[in-house]
This record gives sequence, structure tokens and C-alpha cells, in this order.
Amino acid sequence: MKNRKSNQGGSKGGKEGSKEDQASKANTTSVSTSSSSSSKKHNIQILKYDSRAYANIAKFEKDLEEVVGYEFGDLFSFSKTGVYPYQKLPVPRTVKSLIDEEKDSVPSTLSVVERAKALKVIEARWDDLDEDQINIIEEGLKEEYKAELRAHSTLKLKRVQEKIKLYWLIRSLLSTESLDAIEQHLLDKWQELEASQDPLELWQAIKTTHTTYSSGLKEVDERRRGKRTAS
Repeated sequence: MKNRKSNQGGSKGGKEGSKEDQASKANTTSVSTSSSSSSKKHNIQILKYDSRAYANIAKFEKDLEEVVGYEFGDLFSFSKTGVYPYQKLPVPRTVKSLIDEEKDSVPSTLSVVERAKALKVIEARWDDLDEDQINIIEEGLKEEYKAELRAHSTLKLKRVQEKIKLYWLIRSLLSTESLDAIEQHLLDKWQELEASQDPLELWQAIKTTHTTYSSGLKEVDERRRGKRTAS
């Protein structure tokens, strides 16, 4: 009988532990990320607007960096730089640029005489090509440039879609109090933000409202003070 009571007590403790786990999980969201080769799940703490605002945003940003970096590459770098990563346009190449690239590849550590010899070898090799051969190379470079432009356009469109996905990912991880704080901060601009679905603007609003708890958001702060007094 004693053993049975002991086991029952252990079962009760397990239930209590289960309730604590459930309460903890209630404040987290499981985010699935995937790539062409694998997938992964991440648990991110819901961002709260409370007395631990500064610590909350620091952890929230760290967790997001891992998730977004896995799914969207360098897109979330704007959290550090304040701007979106630059997508460099491809530059058209010509026969002259090919010759210049080859000359630039000659080690600068060579002596003046050795470097001059190396440059002459490069020039002689190109001088040996006839007009037809040069034209074939130039046509190839044009096709290469067109392919690079198409790839850039595809990447640009993909980045637009990624921005929208990231906006809703971040928004889904905000508590009701956090959303209230942001709306109070943005006022009429909140609807503009919802329409644009710009994750950078959303992140800037989050940083502004969550770096300190007392941020001048009177209605939100009064509501929270009222809840603490009532409890």
C-alpha cells in the first residue's frame, strides 16, 4: 500500500510538471523553416511588452536571426544595419574587361621585369585571336549577361515575396500587448504598415516601443498598471 501511495504521489507531481510545461509552451510558437535539402523547427518566445521589455527584445532578435537566416539568408541583416541588403546588379563584360581581369590576376609580388613579361604574354595570347574568335567570345559574354539579368530579376521577385513572409512571421510572434504598443506608437501609420507589409518598418516600430517599458505609450502603460493593481 505504501508503494502505491508513493507512485500516486509521483503521478501527481508529473501532472503538475506537465501543467508547468504547458504554461511555458503557451508563450512560445513553433516555426518551421525549410530549404531545398532539409527542414527544421524552431521554438521562438512570443514577444511581450512588459517590465522586461529590453531583455525580451534582445532574446527575440537573437532567436529570429537563427530562424530567418536559415530560411531567408541575409534578409534580416536589416536588424543591425537599418537597411535591406543590397542586391548588386550584374555588370556586362567585354573582351577588354576579360583582358583587364586577366592582367589584374598577375601577382603584385612579382618584380617589375617579371610582371611586365607576364602582361606581354597575356596581350600576345589575345592578339593571336582572329576577328571571328573575338566575335564568338563577345556573343558568349552577351548571353552570359542576359542570363545574369534574368537570375537577378528572379532573385529580386523572390526577395519581395520573402519580405512579405517575414513581415507576417514577425507579426505572428507579437503578443497582444506588443501589438497594442506598436499601434499606439504608429497611430494612423499602422494601417499603412499593414498595407505595405514591410518587415523593416515593423522591426523599427518594435525596437522603438520595446527597448524600454515606459515608452510614452500612455494607454498601454495605464492598462498594464491597472492589471497589476487589480491582481
